[in-house]
Amino acid sequence: MIDWTLIGPFVLVTILVALLFDFYNGLHDAANSIATVVATRALPVWAALLLAGSFNFIGAFAGTAVAAAVGSGIIAKSVVTPEVILAALAGAIFWSVLTIFLGIPISSSQSLIGGLVGAALAKAGMAGVQWPTLVDLETVARPMALGALVGIAGGIALARLSRTNVWAGFWLGASVGSAILLVWDIFHGLKIQKLLAIVLFIGYSPFLGFCLAFTFTATIAWLFRRASPGKTKGLFRWLQIGSSSFYSFGHGTNDAQKTMGVITALMIAVGAVQQTSDGKFPVPSEVIFASGLMIALGTLIGGYKIVKTMGTKLTHLDTSQGFAAETSSAIGLYYLAGFGVPVSTTHSITGAIMGVGAFQRASAVSWGTARRIVSAWIITIPMAAIVAAFCYWVIDLIR
Repeated sequence: MIDWTLIGPFVLVTILVALLFDFYNGLHDAANSIATVVATRALPVWAALLLAGSFNFIGAFAGTAVAAAVGSGIIAKSVVTPEVILAALAGAIFWSVLTIFLGIPISSSQSLIGGLVGAALAKAGMAGVQWPTLVDLETVARPMALGALVGIAGGIALARLSRTNVWAGFWLGASVGSAILLVWDIFHGLKIQKLLAIVLFIGYSPFLGFCLAFTFTATIAWLFRRASPGKTKGLFRWLQIGSSSFYSFGHGTNDAQKTMGVITALMIAVGAVQQTSDGKFPVPSEVIFASGLMIALGTLIGGYKIVKTMGTKLTHLDTSQGFAAETSSAIGLYYLAGFGVPVSTTHSITGAIMGVGAFQRASAVSWGTARRIVSAWIITIPMAAIVAAFCYWVIDLIR
């Protein structure tokens, strides 16, 4: 239950700004869930947007594990104030809006993480952030190293067989191998410090998407190797509509919860929501509903320019390939969200589309467009953090 009497005007404005960020998340990130279904002409843009918006809203009610990770695992509880949260959101929104105009599919998750870290550092220095300890780093180092070694061997072998750059096989194999073994260990009970898990899987998301989509595409190609192109196209047109819905559901489950986590953390800090005795992160139903509604509205308005980049500029897709990209990406989103691991939807679908393209041949992927997208990922967290820190100093000066 929310005690609305403890939510003053400034806190209310901060909550509304959080919902605005959620709206932009839908406008920016959720467009990725329909990129392939539009690119393959399985659905017109308006129908795809309506479908994605509906399933994003439904997905918001699927759990709160990611909300808990974002709301309680990034910055210290002692620095969670309306000023810090507002500054963090300002930094995240600034970078998200800028990249919408540029047509670059960056991760809103990265923007939010960068904003939270930057605002917390501005308020309390290094003590404002829940940094991982050496023990936390050692916990993930072993599976990452072992997975990387196995992945390197496989990557180099595939590179030689396909006559592509060996160094590309080396780095791709290392990234995919370490990501897969880490996910395997998480499924079998490995606990990772929350900020560390968030950062790792923001980086690993495209490699997981790449691997799953490559494998999924290879399986589909083998199963339907004797089927006529006409029948295959008709079947996968309908299957792709289902996979797009599943992806949108996973996006709502994952990304709407990030806003829920920020709003709930703020409400706990001002006393409007009471922490439960069992230590669980209590997300009010009103916050879940509002977050799901705003991300759905953002999706309905859409981000057509980003849809065009994701659906047509990375590689050419037919209906079966679009189905493979969406389904493989959605699997990672949905199941990792259940373990409280926030995954970047943008990174995941980008990697999946590249994995589908790479199965055709390495030259089928527009690596120049991919490099441009990756460059935006690298600078997102520091840029959002810098803007958030500046906003905090301004807000603190005014207040």
